[in-house]
Amino acid sequence: MTLITIGAFELVSVIGQGGMGEIWRGRHLDQNVEVAVKVMSASMANSTKHEQLFASEVRAVASLHHRGIVRVYDHGKITAAAARVSQGTLAEGSPYLVMELAEGGSLVDRPRPTHWPALMHILLQVLDALAHAHAHELFHRDLKPGNVLITDEAAARPTIKLTDFGLVQLAAAGHFSQTAEHRISGSGTPGFMAPEQILGRWRQIGPWTDLYALGCMVYELATGILPMTRTNAVFMAMAHLTEMPDPFLPTFPVPPELDAWVAKLLAKAPRERFVRAADAAHALWMFGAAWQAPRQTSEQTTAQASPASPSHDATEQLFSGSLTALLTQQTIVDEEMTPILSVEGKPRARAIASDAPPMPMHWGEAASEAITLLSGTGLNMLKMRRVGFVGREEERDHIWQTLALCRSDGKARVIALSGPSGCGKSALAEWIARRADELGAAIVLRTSHSQSDTSEEAGLRRLLTRFFRAEGLSDAELVPFLEECLRTHFVGCEVDLPDSTALGALISATLGQGTEALQRPERARQRQAFVSLLASLARERPVVLCLDNVQWGGDSLELVEVLLERQLVNAPILCLLTVPDEGLAERPAEQRRLLALYERSEVVRRTVRPLNIVEHRRLISQLLPLQDDVVNDLAMRTGGNPLFARELLSDWVERGLLVPYAHGFRTRPGSTTQLPDSVHHVWVERIDRLLARYGEEREDIRVAIELAACAGRVIDKSQWELACAIAGLNVPADLLEVFADAHLIKGDSRQGTFIHEMLRESVERMAGDAGRLASHHRVHLALLDRFYAKGDRSIVERRCRHLIGAGMAEQAIAPLTEAAHTHLRDFENAVALRLATMAERALQQLNTSHDDPRWVPLWTAMALVHMLEDSHAALRFIELIDTHADPTLHAWELGEAALTRANIALNRGENERALIDLERARRFYEGLADKTGMARCIQRLGSVRVNTADYTGALQAYEQALVLHGYPDHRDGRFVPLCLRGLARVRLNLGELDEAQKILEEALHCAQGQGEDTAMAIRHDMAAVARLRGEIALAEEHLRACYEYFRDIGASKQYVVALNLAFTLLGQGRHTDAQNLCLTAVQGMQFVGLNILLGYAYAQLLCCAAMAQDWDAWDDYFSRAIPHLQTVRIADKDIAWAVTHAAELADAAGKAQRAADAFGLAAIQWQPLDPEQAARLTGLANQTQ
Repeated sequence: MTLITIGAFELVSVIGQGGMGEIWRGRHLDQNVEVAVKVMSASMANSTKHEQLFASEVRAVASLHHRGIVRVYDHGKITAAAARVSQGTLAEGSPYLVMELAEGGSLVDRPRPTHWPALMHILLQVLDALAHAHAHELFHRDLKPGNVLITDEAAARPTIKLTDFGLVQLAAAGHFSQTAEHRISGSGTPGFMAPEQILGRWRQIGPWTDLYALGCMVYELATGILPMTRTNAVFMAMAHLTEMPDPFLPTFPVPPELDAWVAKLLAKAPRERFVRAADAAHALWMFGAAWQAPRQTSEQTTAQASPASPSHDATEQLFSGSLTALLTQQTIVDEEMTPILSVEGKPRARAIASDAPPMPMHWGEAASEAITLLSGTGLNMLKMRRVGFVGREEERDHIWQTLALCRSDGKARVIALSGPSGCGKSALAEWIARRADELGAAIVLRTSHSQSDTSEEAGLRRLLTRFFRAEGLSDAELVPFLEECLRTHFVGCEVDLPDSTALGALISATLGQGTEALQRPERARQRQAFVSLLASLARERPVVLCLDNVQWGGDSLELVEVLLERQLVNAPILCLLTVPDEGLAERPAEQRRLLALYERSEVVRRTVRPLNIVEHRRLISQLLPLQDDVVNDLAMRTGGNPLFARELLSDWVERGLLVPYAHGFRTRPGSTTQLPDSVHHVWVERIDRLLARYGEEREDIRVAIELAACAGRVIDKSQWELACAIAGLNVPADLLEVFADAHLIKGDSRQGTFIHEMLRESVERMAGDAGRLASHHRVHLALLDRFYAKGDRSIVERRCRHLIGAGMAEQAIAPLTEAAHTHLRDFENAVALRLATMAERALQQLNTSHDDPRWVPLWTAMALVHMLEDSHAALRFIELIDTHADPTLHAWELGEAALTRANIALNRGENERALIDLERARRFYEGLADKTGMARCIQRLGSVRVNTADYTGALQAYEQALVLHGYPDHRDGRFVPLCLRGLARVRLNLGELDEAQKILEEALHCAQGQGEDTAMAIRHDMAAVARLRGEIALAEEHLRACYEYFRDIGASKQYVVALNLAFTLLGQGRHTDAQNLCLTAVQGMQFVGLNILLGYAYAQLLCCAAMAQDWDAWDDYFSRAIPHLQTVRIADKDIAWAVTHAAELADAAGKAQRAADAFGLAAIQWQPLDPEQAARLTGLANQTQ
């Protein structure tokens, strides 16, 4: 008989039937290794749906690297020659998949276990494999005995392999096809399907779905029957939905806890089951490993000792290095092992109070085997195969130990992985996160960011959409869906549910817009909801938050800052950031925030460098079976860069430069393997070869992929298709799928993303090199005109990016500058800085001199952005304005520059300088008849008067400013509440507390609709009234709420509030808490240049040091306080009281010289406030010396 040959294999005989075709026994022609070959039947091959399912199985199994999951050697399609030789048995074009052969068949082909060790042995291996698949966000959905293979029936300790991943589902909804929701309900085997699977509720499917199927399988293996035995599939499904399982009556002795364990697996509600395979494995091991069956007959004892029945010791040996071994080794936190399952009464699904296993001391190696690479195979698998992680042991150890530390003390920490692109930062973060998930050590949330993201919150939006599986929900559906998700997830947990409306606003940019029924939550409330979600999750088990390319995600960085500042109780969160060196220069605001993060004690920055030559060779050797000299050559030429090595190898495969030889592949004799200049050239050549398959439409397809790159890393298919239509392109309908198969894009039929930002940049560069980039940007401008309303604020940045790219930078400058000022008015400084920076580059692109009038409004925006964050930079921009502005064209900008300089002077305590600049600003606004500008100047004049204790002058200034603002006829002006707060501050200093409270209540009324920032600032002032009234608890409540709010949004106001909160705590003798707040405030104020209150901070720190009897600290704080307290920068009774109290404490402790020095400083602070008190303190200073 003529052999049927497919690739490097021959087909020998049919050994089984599958749902989509036949299973053949095959043999590798060179190495004589027997394999299993799954071939789709001709009828199925003609079905697009079934072909997609088959391709899904190939991708799923190839992406997993675990000894408990069948290994894939190759895949392809039946050739015409093979179909001809088969004499019609095989159909040309039918897909096939070559896998390892399991000689022992499946569990269906074997007798059921007859004793507990054999059953536990099977279960632990299945859980081990499931944990690995689930950590990679793959859910099997068809787990049953027939899909659990035995590698060697005769082995003393046979190992199992999970197979048939044809129904696998990815966790993220974004990876489903458009028909996924409709076909899921019909997928699976009825006797093993969980209720949510039967009902087709794909958003509810997760690890617990496979664990339900495992419960059914355990039931059958132990009792010989399924938990639901019904006459047909419909009745079976109804039983799974509504009925309790039949009584669990094993046919051999088992641990009594197994009943409750199985009942938990079979709970109807997903949340009542084990959440992770690792949780179930740990529970099983704890009650099952040491259990001894009752004394048995000699015949039973003989059966128990048979080779097919491993002993407890043998089982431990088998699982060395696996999930089970790691979960039973010495753990990070030694825990007293108490009985996990209650066995009294009937089985209860909620018998286990806490399922999370202890954390292993070491991350361990995943339970993977050495890859068996067969010569002449694997070329088709290269782009999708996942190999074992190589090297980086020190980095992995450090990350694991940091996660353990978070778990131990319940605090948040950050590890930032920086370094050049392509060296494996993202791969390292992803690997350790998946490993933590696999071992049940953490809940993992991840997102990536891109330069092309059109909003600050895009990364967090993707993260939340993925976590909740909220894709495709309308705004009307979103909030009720989130409420139900949160109620279900945290049922029985003692946590306050996160704000579902605020989370919905993070997921949907349009939620609450254009409707009176639901007001869109403000940014701070959204951030608080996200933090609350993370904290609630972290009470279950630690959270690993992976933020890839975080330099493009301002909101994600802000979230990290908030987590570190708040340090919620019992909220272990590890933030893993990746920061490519190349991306920072374009993001000055994010770069500054990252540098500030790196200074924190909770943050560690690790540089991920290229792999060393030994590790690089190991990695390359896992990708394909290559001749040694090819491995060495590739390793040397790609310089330890894993991305470059993989892409170059893929390039060689596509070019046909690799040919089989005795032990794998070598380069084709006489071929040219000249190394490209960079990975960019590798990708360009790959795209060229892909396009070579097409005829006349080839160039249209090239332009289409360039259009996608020009849009950004994320490709929305509907918008991309419209862009192609606008450009007049003729492209295939399945083009995205073609590029996905080529491993250039990943995603689904609605949306895709380039596999790496560097790839997108390469395609964009390709368009630029060909002179097409400007026209692509013009196409996207036309696209935006069709998709969005004119003047839509949400696309200003995107539109201007395309204007600049289209060579129309002139048209981008004004909208960018205007948008920057708009975001400044909304206190969105990071966005304003980014827009202003874009405008700056546009002006530079036009080679304009500083005399170009468009620079001045831009410098004004820059000065306002930097005023509180970097006063030195702000002053540089003000100097440019003063030098180049034309008073006839830029009077408003000159007024803003003078007012900004005055504000900086006030923040520095330079009152005389502030008066000069305020008068200058007032003259410019007066010339413009700008009442608002004039009122702002007079209002700030009131601040100067308060600082110098001129309360009569302050009252006059604030009242005059209110008149200019149109008060009381116009109460809704933006600056009216600020003036009223100034008035209240004066009344407060005069001791008129009731009047101050009345004015603040009026300010709060006027501030309605102006946002939480203003309301919180007023609440902060009300705290001062409460404190002076003796209502200390109320004052502390107000201050804590304000502090958390301003800290969450990253406002510098947080430092002022922190000092006032510390002052309140100090009055209660809580000096440790006060000291921590003051030190945090000092660090922040020094960073942003808010020097005026440093004296206030050091005065309180002197009190804290005296209360703690830490005189070394006193001396340090006193030396730092002197420059700020030797003159009065701000006349404030709290500052004067703090210095006086410090002196009194030192005097009481017998520290005469220290007390004298402090009394001298206190006298200076009291002089403008109470000259008699100042004189008394001067006398005390002289007496104490």
